[in-house]
Amino acid sequence: MSENPHHSPLPRLPTELWLEILSHVRNTIHLWTTCRQVSTGFRYAVEKLFADKYIKKKTDSNWHWT
Repeated sequence: MSENPHHSPLPRLPTELWLEILSHVRNTIHLWTTCRQVSTGFRYAVEKLFADKYIKKKTDSNWHWT
């Protein structure tokens, strides 16, 4: 199988950079249902983003100490 000369593989980016890029996607349903399916790296990045940004934020705001 020959490679397409017009299509070269993308360079690998650090996870921190992918997290920054993915954090700007506003459609969280698309992130969870589609972007996670791209690769194991994307799956890790999306799940980490959800754990750090969305789930933690939601659970932190639910705690009310009296």
